[in-house]
Amino acid sequence: MKKLFKTATMFLLVGMFASNSMGFTQNNRLNNQAKTLSQTHYLKIHEAIGTIYAPAATPGCFCTTTSKDFAGLRYDPPVPYCKRHVTMHEKNEIAILYNIKPQQYKHYEFDHLIPLSIGGSNNPCNIWPQPIRQAKIKDKLELELYYAVKAGNITRHQAVKIISYWFHHPCTGLDNHNLCR
Repeated sequence: MKKLFKTATMFLLVGMFASNSMGFTQNNRLNNQAKTLSQTHYLKIHEAIGTIYAPAATPGCFCTTTSKDFAGLRYDPPVPYCKRHVTMHEKNEIAILYNIKPQQYKHYEFDHLIPLSIGGSNNPCNIWPQPIRQAKIKDKLELELYYAVKAGNITRHQAVKIISYWFHHPCTGLDNHNLCR
């Protein structure tokens, strides 16, 4: 059953991050606007800021209570939390998928697609080499999401949708404020 749930979660995330026309309906905190962007628009935005994210290589996945780095449950309702742990071997495997050479690692943060703070996994299916300048922007959103989920203002599911929305609007914070300033 756990394996089936894990597989279903992976397919859900692959669909969410890799669809040709990705839609995201923002909740009340994000002005209830429905926004859909074409894949072409997505690529133009990320050429400008240097994103190299590849949904097929990194579909995203969640921490579970059986994960090797499981550290406990957080929030209400409970969300499994994994301690940060990405080995050099795992980084090397991920870098190969993204065609990044070891001497280029200093330009990237091997980042969690779904942040650990909202239940992301340390599994390579959730790690991608994010350009450093972009990681600093995304870290601001991740912190906002952590506090919002912790306070019960949004669910983990909503937080994951907001992260996926960020890939289309990389400067947009939780309440539509500009993270790039």
